[in-house]
Amino acid sequence: MKMNITSKIIIIILCWMMNSVGVFASKGSDEMNKLQKIKPVVRGDDRIVYQEIVQEKKEKIMRGMLDFFYKDAMLAYKKNRFENALEILKEMLLIDPGNKNISIFKEGISEIIRCGGTSRAKKRVIERYYQRGLDFYTQGDLVNAVELWRKTLVLNPGYKDCRNLIKRATKHLTEVYYQEGLNFYKRRKYALALAKWYIVAKIDPGYGNVLKLIQIAKDEVFKQKINSLYKKGVALYKAGKKEQALAVFEKLLALSPRHKGGLSKRKEIKRSLTNYYFNKGKKYFESRNYNKAIKSFKNALRFSPGSSNVLTYLSKAREQLALLALKPKPQTKSGAKEVTVSSDRKSTGLSEIKRREITQSDIEEAEKHYVTGLYYYQNGFLEEAVSEWETVLRINPTHEKARTSLKEIKKELRKLRR
Repeated sequence: MKMNITSKIIIIILCWMMNSVGVFASKGSDEMNKLQKIKPVVRGDDRIVYQEIVQEKKEKIMRGMLDFFYKDAMLAYKKNRFENALEILKEMLLIDPGNKNISIFKEGISEIIRCGGTSRAKKRVIERYYQRGLDFYTQGDLVNAVELWRKTLVLNPGYKDCRNLIKRATKHLTEVYYQEGLNFYKRRKYALALAKWYIVAKIDPGYGNVLKLIQIAKDEVFKQKINSLYKKGVALYKAGKKEQALAVFEKLLALSPRHKGGLSKRKEIKRSLTNYYFNKGKKYFESRNYNKAIKSFKNALRFSPGSSNVLTYLSKAREQLALLALKPKPQTKSGAKEVTVSSDRKSTGLSEIKRREITQSDIEEAEKHYVTGLYYYQNGFLEEAVSEWETVLRINPTHEKARTSLKEIKKELRKLRR
């Protein structure tokens, strides 16, 4: 009794999951069972070999199943049961989508069904493929001619002299592409030559010295690409687009790390960009625009990460910026001579601080000790920082930054002493 297509597909899935193909490939099933038995003892590098063997067996079993169903589809086709054949082929393509032979067979049967689905329609479709192939051949379109004759042979393997025609057209095609490749190579169009020779190698790898020519053309294409990148980088550099030029030379050196011209230009551009941003940063530094100076020095470090000169100036700019942030704001006339200490519990933590006069010199002295404390803190000398900030509060009890900093640093010290 003939199985319907649904039953066959269920069998395929079960066979795949259990590494067995039942009645279709009992020998393959036995081999898979043997492999499953040795699986527990596979260790280390042997596991890779084991997996490769299992994969190879799976592929072999799958090919066996596809062959079985292809024969079934061919049998239905020969008996003019085109709908059944088409159904089988569609399911086969779900398993092996890239199978060109199955795709051609499916396309031919679909054409036959569109033409009526009879034995007469089958003959018409085969003859049409054959004649269209001849038309393309006479027009010099050998690629389409060969494709149509291959379709003819799938539908009728013994049809007329299709095999000889394909052989003749393929040989002619090989000669044409080989010569076209040579012509492109002589004109230094190496990429086009390579494309032609790849087709020749696909048709007949042993034709002439095509494999050697392919390697030569690949080398030339690579050289052309390197030269093109070098010229592009030089042009950008001359146009003043130094960072863009540097990116091009980096790409060039990624392909050819020992390219002397690329190495030289990259070094030259990096030095030029470092000097540009460094000098720009120095101008900002001298005009006390420390934010822009810091930005310029950071840009300089992108191109010379270890430059001690740039790092020194960057450190100075940051230091000056910090001092500016800590500099006290000018006081109003009413508070220039005397500062009254409030009894704010939130800021002082005391019930009341006696009124006393704090002079401008006290404020400046306290600020010096506060900055010194910051220096000690940033460099890890916590005890010294505490001493400095306590001095600040003795001189100027209203210095809130020192009070807050002192509170935080004492918390840190307590944690460290636990």
